[in-house]
Amino acid sequence: MCDPGGARNGYRRAMSSSREIGTRRAFDDAAADFTALGRHLWEPIGEATAAAAGIRTGDRVLDACCGTGASAIPAARVTSTPCVPKA
Repeated sequence: MCDPGGARNGYRRAMSSSREIGTRRAFDDAAADFTALGRHLWEPIGEATAAAAGIRTGDRVLDACCGTGASAIPAARVTSTPCVPKA
């Protein structure tokens, strides 16, 4: 029997809300670590990714999910793109 407005749906909403809060907290807590790891983890990985991709001067590169630019910035430096900040 379908009970679209019943108690079971209220329970699911409460569980979903509780999970959402837990997920938000986990991402908020991880954000500080993500930034702190930049120089030690993300920058070397980004540089290695740009090197492995075989990018050359004049190439065009799209990093659709660039986030902090760990791969996009090293790739832009290789392509000699002007106005790329040093991270």
